[in-house]
Amino acid sequence: MKNSFLSILIVLLCISCEEKKTEEPQQATPQKEDNDRFPSSLSKVFEAHGGLETWRKMNNLCFELEKPEGVEVHSADLNSRKARIEGENFTIGFDGKNVWKVDPENTFKGNARFYHNLMFYFYAMPFIISDPGAFYTERKDTILQRKNYGVIHIGFGRNVGDAPDDEYIIYYDKETYKMEWLGYTVTYFEGDKSKDWHYIKYDTWLEEGGLLLPQTMVWYEAENNKPLKPTRRVSFSKVVVSESVLPDSLFNAPDNTEFVD
Repeated sequence: MKNSFLSILIVLLCISCEEKKTEEPQQATPQKEDNDRFPSSLSKVFEAHGGLETWRKMNNLCFELEKPEGVEVHSADLNSRKARIEGENFTIGFDGKNVWKVDPENTFKGNARFYHNLMFYFYAMPFIISDPGAFYTERKDTILQRKNYGVIHIGFGRNVGDAPDDEYIIYYDKETYKMEWLGYTVTYFEGDKSKDWHYIKYDTWLEEGGLLLPQTMVWYEAENNKPLKPTRRVSFSKVVVSESVLPDSLFNAPDNTEFVD
């Protein structure tokens, strides 16, 4: 059965993030070369969502994700990228080196290593692409669903993350510079660059901690590498992003837990 005590603990930790402060929170130092690294359009996208300076002050991100099989509680350390997902009858964690899973009833049907940071990565857009190792190219404007968007293509250097051949495209509103669509490829399972693009519409946003963060995302079926029709809507709730540092114990594997390759 689901460990209800751990679920309650995670929720309480996330809700209380704004109240608990460590004396020396581990903050990422702003990079002086930002102006050289980022195209001006991408810098404006960051600013439209609250700014990189605000994002880099934060140390943790927690949210709940509503799925047909139940609610998942996601918790992440924004500096170490340690992660924990508490789902219905299963728990997945990343301790900074290894992915682990507790799933006595074999409830989780996916690949735990692939999934442990998947929704976090989508949720932390556009800020997550400011990570070292990414490179950026401004493309020609593109029309999606009868609207013209500015376009920024994102690739990665070798040995960056588990799937360095993944690619992303941010489509932003030309007037507000808010991100509205994300195009992405998946290479984790194949290992080679993919020509098949998938699309998410960032449908609604919420403001938390001075940042504009997703409230609902809509996945689209694609045709000829363009979004065609919506297939799945995902809603997020109880979102907390703060300067508090979550305890390492939250991300450590319980005793006798098997690690995931």
